[in-house]
Amino acid sequence: FDKINDKAPREGFLRVLATDFLSSNIQSYKHQRCLNTARVKEIKSEQLKHSNLFFSTPIVLFYLNSKHYLVDGQHRIQALRELVSEGSDITY
Repeated sequence: FDKINDKAPREGFLRVLATDFLSSNIQSYKHQRCLNTARVKEIKSEQLKHSNLFFSTPIVLFYLNSKHYLVDGQHRIQALRELVSEGSDITY
């Protein structure tokens, strides 16, 4: 997460490469709902249909006590992690 943390503003937006984000150790916020594996599978399927990665909504983090926490986007992040582990070429 160093690449992101060094650039990350404490408020506002930051564009981050998926590869940098996936190599980070961001924790999900403790009040998030449980991960839905069916939703992850659906997202993976959609991403494989398209030649480039694109999500219509941003992945949302918040900063608290010198750490970033994932607030929105856990299913998209998990789908990307699985695609990478399965050998998909994700360089976006």
